Amino acid sequence: MLGDVNDHNQFILMYELANKNVEGLPNDCQVLEDNGYSNDKNTKYCEENEINGFIQNRKNAMITNNKTIY
Repeated sequence: MLGDVNDHNQFILMYELANKNVEGLPNDCQVLEDNGYSNDKNTKYCEENEINGFIQNRKNAMITNNKTIY
């Protein structure tokens, strides 16, 4: 979507574009991201902007039979 193969750097721009495209996300909007978005920068952005989000922690994801289980 944004030309970056790594999800780490895509969340903030995707969130801001989505917010702009719908002319403001509702206050009770919930955001769910898989562990590809898990980093301190994205977590801090959610906290600072009061975004109700859950970013799967990489340490808690289990790999079983080539499938990621959350």
